[in-house]
Amino acid sequence: MKDFFVSYTAADREWAEWIAWQLESEGYEVVIQAWDFQAGQNFVLNMDAALRATERLIAVLSAAYQDSVFAGDEWSAVMGTHDRTRIVPVRIEEFQPTGLLSAVSYIDLVGSDPAAARVSLLRGVQEGRKKPDREPRFPGHSRDSGEVAREPVFPGEVAERPWRLSPLLIHGLNHATDIGADPITLGWDPNNAVQLHEVYVTVSGQHCKVWLRDDVPVVRDLNSTNGTLVDGEPIDSVTPLKSGDVLELGPGGPRFVVTGTTARRETVPVSRLKTTRGGSRARTSRIPLWRWLFGSTRPGDRD
Repeated sequence: MKDFFVSYTAADREWAEWIAWQLESEGYEVVIQAWDFQAGQNFVLNMDAALRATERLIAVLSAAYQDSVFAGDEWSAVMGTHDRTRIVPVRIEEFQPTGLLSAVSYIDLVGSDPAAARVSLLRGVQEGRKKPDREPRFPGHSRDSGEVAREPVFPGEVAERPWRLSPLLIHGLNHATDIGADPITLGWDPNNAVQLHEVYVTVSGQHCKVWLRDDVPVVRDLNSTNGTLVDGEPIDSVTPLKSGDVLELGPGGPRFVVTGTTARRETVPVSRLKTTRGGSRARTSRIPLWRWLFGSTRPGDRD
């Protein structure tokens, strides 16, 4: 059987094709009407065959999709198997599903840039063990390795977007949370801004907090039992985040993806700075956070 059937409405065809392309580029086998259904063929029979021949259904979730009769026939046929894990909704616009679809956690691409959206999609469809793609950092070393991580630049125009923390298929959480200057806390305690269900045994009552410092999102672990990880690496101090980073509450615990763009960004010619470990680092920004990250003296962590 193939992996996915992409279910969508005509209004969302561009999103459906983008999603299908990302999945196939990762080696998944996909069936999508735009590419696989031929003119003159029986649409209903093709749809039935596609649903039978694929493991899971990607629902390109929008208001138009919720109102579509044909789309309703597709996802309800899968829902009728009583295996909700076969349905993977992917939300593409500000819209809250109702009815049976509201009971299924979705992958949220709203407000994401292309790189972050790809991360959210591929991590969201991943089944089984959530082992990171690279070796975790050795706990005895500083997270600061002396190298500047370079995020791929989207060649098109990307509008400024607020920083958000979006759950990746987390039970009971369907909404992204805005990141602002006031810290948001995560944990199972009801007083947290983002409360996790007690089923997540890796999560502490007050696990970590996320906020904006100098327009850049940062995270700090709150002495949790199992620690906080960023892209699979444990953190031990206030740690800056970038769009596409995945925040994990304990190894194998619930995960959130960070999305957004920095509101103010002043670039300067690349300069070379000496480091305490030898070598050099490139600096391309005057954002205050980067100023102390790349400087020789690092101030104490501020809440």
